[in-house]
Amino acid sequence: MSTRVLDASIAAAITTQSYIITATWALAIYEYLITFQEEVKAIKKRRFHLGILFLIATRYVMLLSPLPQVLTTYSQLSPLHRGVHNY
Repeated sequence: MSTRVLDASIAAAITTQSYIITATWALAIYEYLITFQEEVKAIKKRRFHLGILFLIATRYVMLLSPLPQVLTTYSQLSPLHRGVHNY
């Protein structure tokens, strides 16, 4: 297999993976947006304690985890925008 075919195959796999990550992230954000009011109401009913802090931290840090992947995929700095280089 030539390196160009292999490079194209790798680029296609990376692109597919990036689209899947982006779609999953968008779905998670949508779910957060439609349930946010209910979540705020549930948290307001309880007295603030460490458990609530952990709930908020784990719930919203998850939204930030795919951010670097999404930003590099769709930024002009991404190797996919410049084409895959042969080394």
